[in-house]
Amino acid sequence: RCQVFPITVSMKSDGILHCVVEDKLYIASGHLRKDKGNNFREIYTSGIYEYESVYDDFGPLNLSHIIRFCQRLDSEMSSFPDYPVVICAEEDNSREFANAALLLGSYLVIKFKTSADKIRKCFSWADDSIFEPYRDASVGRPDFFLHLNDCWRAIEKARLRGWIRYGGRSGTWGEYNVNEYEHYDNVANGRL
Repeated sequence: RCQVFPITVSMKSDGILHCVVEDKLYIASGHLRKDKGNNFREIYTSGIYEYESVYDDFGPLNLSHIIRFCQRLDSEMSSFPDYPVVICAEEDNSREFANAALLLGSYLVIKFKTSADKIRKCFSWADDSIFEPYRDASVGRPDFFLHLNDCWRAIEKARLRGWIRYGGRSGTWGEYNVNEYEHYDNVANGRL
């Protein structure tokens, strides 16, 4: 549990700032303003980790996005071990904020073997309007939704079965080959 944000951080406007791992990881909706002397790292998810929709469908992000995010977050944390990292999404965008939470929660499941239930509790402060649920690519109104906890449970199950494992060489994380997936996900290669 986080008691106090260890550095003075203010939002440029009314946004959300929440601690996920004390003194290490935070999630924010909106842009942060760095005051003089503050030392923290920011990772903005907008425009980098995005779901490509067909109609009005929405996510979740694919496993390659999750793994690339894990690599980037690890790089930030190892390069600047004394600085907390804030994962930032666009303000007032429940889709972006859901994706940021998905990425951060998945990182905790994969790297630290945190259970999906513990991650759900970590985000229990958020009401339903903050994170938009994922939905399918059907035309018309969706008749079911996929929530963050469903996704974290799937990642947890994949980790427990060895389908995905933290780290790896040559792009392979467990049974999952990131490079191969990204190759075939490309439109020029058939987008299988």
